[in-house]
Amino acid sequence: MKNLIARFGKKVAFGVTTAMTVVGGSVMAFAAETADINDALVTGITAIQSQAMDAIGAVAPVAIGITGAILGVKIGIRAFRSIVG
Repeated sequence: MKNLIARFGKKVAFGVTTAMTVVGGSVMAFAAETADINDALVTGITAIQSQAMDAIGAVAPVAIGITGAILGVKIGIRAFRSIVG
């Protein structure tokens, strides 16, 4: 591990420094539009949450039925094996 850090440490540090410079510049460039960005993010995440809940609501009854059937078969097989011997 030490050998790996010694080999790539400077390259990783340079990459991280470059990335932070780009991110810092981007944040400063978009600072005036922060409210618009926040509104867009909240709207997008709210839409994703709504669609995810709709999907879960549609899938849950089927998944519960399948899980119940599988569980019933497993319990039935276990009960049959205990009776038979």
